[in-house]
Amino acid sequence: MEWHRAALARAEARAPHIPLDERHRISEVIETERTWLREELTKTACAAETARSEAGQLHAETLEHLADKTDVAPALTLADRAGLGGCCRSSTSASPPSSAWANSPTTPLLSGS
Repeated sequence: MEWHRAALARAEARAPHIPLDERHRISEVIETERTWLREELTKTACAAETARSEAGQLHAETLEHLADKTDVAPALTLADRAGLGGCCRSSTSASPPSSAWANSPTTPLLSGS
């Protein structure tokens, strides 16, 4: 702590003389800024935690969606190997398929047309 006192003494020696009322005002401004910065830090930490939570939830939903797609893929492969072609690949079907994967963004890639 001796180094702190010495540094403070050097700074006071180099600093211009400021009247006491102005020093008080400067101290108030500094304290106001510190309070504002603490509030901003708290808000930022809360926003980061919210974003982290949302990202985790989105990640879990995406993994669940991919797991569902992975469960359907072997059935399609088996249907292809059996020569059935899969009901969703026929361009002549009158009604859309009712399976869960039929409404996926990849369905047009699987269609026969």
